[in-house]
Amino acid sequence: MKNKFWFLTKLSFKKKVATKWFAGAQILMLIVIVGLMNLNSIIAFFGGDFSDETTIFVVDNTDSTFALFELNFDTLNNGISSIRNLVIEQTDNLDLAKEEILNSNNLIIQINANEDNFIKAYIISDGQVDAITLQLITSSLNTTKSQIALHHMDISLQDLELIYSEVELTHISLNEDADSEDNRAMILSVVATIVGIPIFMISIYLISMIGAEINEEKSTRSMEIIVSNVSAKVHFFAKLLAVNAFALLQSGLLVLYSVIALLISRSVSDTDITGGVGNALSKIWESLSATGFISQLWYIIPLIILMLVLTFLAYSLLAGILASMTTNMEDFQQLQTPVIMISLVGYYFALAATAFDGAVFIQVASYVPLISAILAPGLLAAGYTTIVDFTISLLLLVGLCFILIKFGLRIYKVGILNYSSDKLWTKIFKATKDAS
Repeated sequence: MKNKFWFLTKLSFKKKVATKWFAGAQILMLIVIVGLMNLNSIIAFFGGDFSDETTIFVVDNTDSTFALFELNFDTLNNGISSIRNLVIEQTDNLDLAKEEILNSNNLIIQINANEDNFIKAYIISDGQVDAITLQLITSSLNTTKSQIALHHMDISLQDLELIYSEVELTHISLNEDADSEDNRAMILSVVATIVGIPIFMISIYLISMIGAEINEEKSTRSMEIIVSNVSAKVHFFAKLLAVNAFALLQSGLLVLYSVIALLISRSVSDTDITGGVGNALSKIWESLSATGFISQLWYIIPLIILMLVLTFLAYSLLAGILASMTTNMEDFQQLQTPVIMISLVGYYFALAATAFDGAVFIQVASYVPLISAILAPGLLAAGYTTIVDFTISLLLLVGLCFILIKFGLRIYKVGILNYSSDKLWTKIFKATKDAS
């Protein structure tokens, strides 16, 4: 029986991997991921001006606006310097500036005095002005106008600098042993996102694949041949093992493609395409070290891995049981949607977990099987729950898997040879009653 189990597992896994379609899809995904993460270099290679320097000539007819405008422009431009290479330059010769912008992306900003609105500005270009640059210029001009208006109200330049300077904010906790709430929120948000998104994507992937494969075998009547040679139990678990192995393989390949794309991007460009994720992770690591969480990872990581494995098993069991009661993908999609909605609820809870601020509701939600793997690790890392809460979530998940195996397998035995497509929900309730 063991030989038959591994034979079915290998056959199902090989059917997914050893095909030209799989190889072609992997090549395509690698090209797409590398291309997206190296978009700047690709645009530049084909003659694009993505990283070319754009000079903005400023003609200040007010004789007092350029200094403020330059300061505001540089402040805003620092935030997008990795996207647009913009340089600002003052000039008094409008005609010469017009010659400089011909057949180029350079611009002219002419600032005139205006009695009704303090200043009025014109943008002169040889072609289109992209939305990012236009928004940057507009915001800088609006801020400059506000400063000029305050200055006309007899407010000195020193006072203006004080008005527009950033507030220095320092967090003081009355409880010296407590972590900063800002750090806890950051830890919860990042960990929940890093853990939640893969679980959400893989669970949807597993549900769809199991449903498609079981319905394919039922529609081609090959199911009858299979169950006449092996038990329904062997077929069931061989199918689940093969699909989970393929899902993990595909996830690992996607991570590998992302690493390759990142290495290529680092070698051809100095742009930080991660958006500062590395710095954020470093801060989180420091915060976790300060709380002593890092010293507990030797037993927390195995528990998290166990929870992930059990969660994927639970989704697979549920998908296989429901798929056995259907004869085509249209019927399975009726049952698939509620299961996906459960995973979607957990995903949204993970994204909004920081807003709950350790509320009892989100702690109780972390106990619920199928979504506990998305919530529990982040809450534990941020200190909102303890290892006892995590253990409760794990035990409840084990209980759900036990129930699905014990009672779900009986439904599977009844359903895989049931080819009736009428009254789907009635058939499910009848199978449940017969299985009991």
